Amino acid sequence: MLMYMSPQCWYGSTLSSKSTKVVDSSCNMKCRGSSSQTCGGSNRLTLFKLSSAPTSGSTSTKLTTSTRPTTSTATKTTVVPTTTAKTTSAVAAPTSPASSSKKRGIGYNDASLLAPFGNGISWAYNWGDHNFGSTPAGVEILPMLWKANVNDPAGLATWKANAAAAIANGATALMGYNEPDLAGQANMDPKTAAVLWKTYMEPFAGQVKLISPAVTNGNGMDSTGRFYGLDWLLQFKSYCTGCTIHAYALHWYETATNTGYFENHFTNATKVLNGNIWPTEFYPTTGDDAGKAAFFNTVGKWLESQSFVERYAAFGAFNSGFGQLISGTQLNAPGAAYVSPK
Repeated sequence: MLMYMSPQCWYGSTLSSKSTKVVDSSCNMKCRGSSSQTCGGSNRLTLFKLSSAPTSGSTSTKLTTSTRPTTSTATKTTVVPTTTAKTTSAVAAPTSPASSSKKRGIGYNDASLLAPFGNGISWAYNWGDHNFGSTPAGVEILPMLWKANVNDPAGLATWKANAAAAIANGATALMGYNEPDLAGQANMDPKTAAVLWKTYMEPFAGQVKLISPAVTNGNGMDSTGRFYGLDWLLQFKSYCTGCTIHAYALHWYETATNTGYFENHFTNATKVLNGNIWPTEFYPTTGDDAGKAAFFNTVGKWLESQSFVERYAAFGAFNSGFGQLISGTQLNAPGAAYVSPK
């Protein structure tokens, strides 16, 4: 059973073996999608996962039994599949150059922390609709309509102008709401999300790719009627008739050793959603630097080899706290493995 608690923060070091997230109620949530950008990657919201985590190689029963939408109902729900699409010790920077990838990106708060990734990334995003700080040349910055919420009019007021400016500056895609299946993030039911999509995202169809709202790797529906994960996206698709969706964004957090679940989750998603996938947040919740590096070596090679994975971005360009891929001004071992998986 999926359990949810009010928005607070959690830290990777406090996770149990079953990925139950321990909250710190004193955390000041001013992280993703805020111009304040104060969290520096150490804070996330609480989604209490299934009481037992899927084992390596397993898939979610709920998702496996979901009905795959047929291509004949591509309601201009125009899914456009294409065939190509915490340790804190310092670790030396990679000894070999980062592998160039048009798929690989990163989530960031501080633009200065993109530099250590060098040519190992081709794009980035900061959970906002404009760039905070100076970003490296050659890194495409994609805007996100982080919280298109009727209770957040300020978040909507700047969107169209900033999205248009980003497109003029070379952005080739716009990203949908961030974790609308969580109360502390975009926090929208699928029907409301579909209505707002038609107003704020659909006008850009034909100019750039439109990437779906990004959901958690939860699934199912809780006792209050809130949908999670792929189930939220399936509901969203059913309401968003006439919507253009080029690919689907999904997040994943689990243990470093559970790479089978990682691969099966996204493979299942492309079948269930009948579209290409953008994993736009993922990071192992347990393991030391060596274990996390092994995780990125495995999933990095897999992501590059899958034609249905158009782009992906780890969480994230941070030099402290959960999601740390940088130590000081250099990539740590997980960061090095992320940009040059072996």
